[in-house]
Amino acid sequence: MKHVLVACSMVFCTNAEEEKKALTFDDPIEMHFPEMALTDEERAVEQAWKDEPEGTKKQMEVGKVIEMYNSKVNNLSPERAIEYNAFQASKNDAWYGKETGNAMRCEQLYKKDNKWSEQFIWDQFGFEDLGGALWLNEERYTKYVHNQPEKPWLLMMVKTPYGSVESHYQTFEVIMSRIYCAAKAMDINLGVIDLWKEENIKESFYYKDGDYGFGVPYYVYVKDGKAVHLEQKLW
Repeated sequence: MKHVLVACSMVFCTNAEEEKKALTFDDPIEMHFPEMALTDEERAVEQAWKDEPEGTKKQMEVGKVIEMYNSKVNNLSPERAIEYNAFQASKNDAWYGKETGNAMRCEQLYKKDNKWSEQFIWDQFGFEDLGGALWLNEERYTKYVHNQPEKPWLLMMVKTPYGSVESHYQTFEVIMSRIYCAAKAMDINLGVIDLWKEENIKESFYYKDGDYGFGVPYYVYVKDGKAVHLEQKLW
């Protein structure tokens, strides 16, 4: 009887391993990470969002669903969080390409190391740090961008502590790591420019102030001696 039980146990384990290997990126996240399964109440919130027929309202309500899943991620153990981030990066590799997956790996790394404070960006961020991302004053802009037009650059014009007392949370705490890591994955240099302190750089482009979320940060992509303004949208 003992041998039969052992044999059955081995078969069960083998089947379980095969079932785990059969999972794909299309399967629900809770099949890969059971601890992230939604409660009945949370599932009802998600379903209500899926069933919402009005487009604008659906966009406005998506935040509730994102917040639910973010809370699940935040509650993962440190070990499982690493596994989850690796899983999401691999999924992006498969669905969108290596550049997207590598950008996600980079973002998680620098968030973990807490490198995106304003103090770090403006007081410690030299040209050689983090693969070439930097703040640009007029001298650096002339040296690295204007006189090297064949090098692709993404210029990010922002309000900084040196030029404005306004809050910079959205720029530095929300999107800075994402912009930097996307540029790094695509092998593009990133330059950060103070809108008010370096007004000569700003005025060398056709700059149009817009509503909140459109005017700052303001992006210009420079390649082969040509500058293209990037359109921004609020979703």
